[in-house]
Amino acid sequence: MQNRNGLVSIVVLGLIASGCEPRGVSDAHMSSKSDGSDNVSTFAVSSPSIYFHIEYSALSEGDSLVAKLVFGGQQLTEQGATVPSDGDGVMTGGFTNQSPPWAAGAYELQIWLDGAKVKGVPFSFK
Repeated sequence: MQNRNGLVSIVVLGLIASGCEPRGVSDAHMSSKSDGSDNVSTFAVSSPSIYFHIEYSALSEGDSLVAKLVFGGQQLTEQGATVPSDGDGVMTGGFTNQSPPWAAGAYELQIWLDGAKVKGVPFSFK
């Protein structure tokens, strides 16, 4: 497989006002922009970098979020972060292919919370 490097950051959006909000990942998507402002399901194989945007709710300080890049059933790489404070927030990151092009086909961004897979985001390269 080709060498891939990445970046990851967590930005806390705010604390929850009540304990009624469900705990976990509320939304996740792939993006062509580092701020996650667009939602992309198909990338060109020549794309140098791809990004993910994960919104979470009601997590606790110290919880572990991991984003795994999977192709053909095999994990290529992962990025993880520790939730910095109780409440809601966003985890953003990206994967860079140091030796383009990406292999064409179906990929999945797997999102893991404290060691358990909680969401999968399918996307592809063409």
